[in-house]
Amino acid sequence: MIKSIAILAFIVVSISCISGCISGGDEKLTLEEIAEYKVIDNFREGNYEDIYELFNDDMKDYLNVSDLEDLWDAVVEQFGVVVDIEGENASREPLTEGGEEYIAVYIPCDFESGTRLSVQVVFDKDELIAGLWFLPL
Repeated sequence: MIKSIAILAFIVVSISCISGCISGGDEKLTLEEIAEYKVIDNFREGNYEDIYELFNDDMKDYLNVSDLEDLWDAVVEQFGVVVDIEGENASREPLTEGGEEYIAVYIPCDFESGTRLSVQVVFDKDELIAGLWFLPL
């Protein structure tokens, strides 16, 4: 009986280790990856609530989920859909405003109209979104 329990425990631990290795575990995303996968991809998929949940309190006071949808609709209306996200060409820069430190991440994107925009996502010290802009390249 004890041998069977030990074998079962070994199997459970082994499966947990294997699935963690395959899925990448709980690796923390970089700010660039958050901007690309959790902001731009969610815009493209219409998951505005998921973007909103990444906002700090000031951003939540400034924009609501409906505003995010309106913002994206305006971008798509003017430039078309995103046809390429160049996450590999992302850049970042430190910013200071009002004594607070932020990190701005820039993700270049190509749109259907041929326009290239940089999606600027500004993160606060808690890695929550404190700013969001679409800038011409």
